[in-house]
Amino acid sequence: MCCDVLFVCSSYAAGMCSATTMLLALVPQGGHIVTTTDCYRRTRQFIQTILPKMGITCTVIDPSDLAGLQRALEQHEVSLFFSESPTNPYLRCVDIPAIAKLCRKTGTVVCVDSTFATPVNSRALAL
Repeated sequence: MCCDVLFVCSSYAAGMCSATTMLLALVPQGGHIVTTTDCYRRTRQFIQTILPKMGITCTVIDPSDLAGLQRALEQHEVSLFFSESPTNPYLRCVDIPAIAKLCRKTGTVVCVDSTFATPVNSRALAL
């Protein structure tokens, strides 16, 4: 039984391959990413150290800081919001509906890695 509905799907051997491919595909040169402090450390390092070499900037916020997200959306032309829920390694859950609502207003793509939750517990596509 399928737990979520997708029209296009890719699978990868490693989470970092999936994350880097997604980031490179969805964020153009000159784009801006908002991510969270609780994001998997290697993903956050890729966002903060490799992507700037490609002209991509970022803002890192606490996963519960909706005001920080709002400020980033107002101050930058944000291409993508990326987080995990639950986060790795602290298992904090982000407020996906509230984040999606803020990001929709500016046309910002929301990407949530829910590896720990699985589609059984996280139906992000429905939000």
